Amino acid sequence: MTRQEYLGIYLYAHPKNEMERSFNNDMLNKAEANRCIRVQSLINEEFGFLDRTIMKTDFLAYFLKMCQKKDQKWRIVYQHFCNYVQGHCTFGDMTIELCQGFREYLLNANQTLESYALRYRIIRMEQGYNSPIIAHLDSLFSSEDSSDSIHQLRHQVSNYELAIERQAELHLQQQRLSLEKEALTQQLQR
Repeated sequence: MTRQEYLGIYLYAHPKNEMERSFNNDMLNKAEANRCIRVQSLINEEFGFLDRTIMKTDFLAYFLKMCQKKDQKWRIVYQHFCNYVQGHCTFGDMTIELCQGFREYLLNANQTLESYALRYRIIRMEQGYNSPIIAHLDSLFSSEDSSDSIHQLRHQVSNYELAIERQAELHLQQQRLSLEKEALTQQLQR
């Protein structure tokens, strides 16, 4: 336990007027309030009570600070946790239910990743290891600068998926127009 704490509060050593005396009283009151909060916090910790000021502290900031001392896996878990709590979590929010829910979230995220890895392995199995496309993909994911390659691939895949969606929309629109044309032709023939 620290017996002294620097508060950054200054007092007039020899107040010359009522304003300086009032200032000194205000600063002493603030220091006393701060001391009371610290004593209350110590008592709460000593007797196992929950400290309400700590419960309002940002857990994500604490988690991020801890992640900076750890390896890359911690940062990945931090990102998942931020997504899970939608960017806001205090120590008071940390409950057993939240932790269990996050565990389920991670298990589902892991299953999704495993299913994508399985899909790739199936495609690799179907195409064969000698396929130039599979060899090219394997080289992209195993190279030193794979993060740039993966970023480019994500961009290409997104563009491809958007093009496919647009083609599907155009095809549906064409079908609707054909049906409308047939309906109009039948109405004109009557």
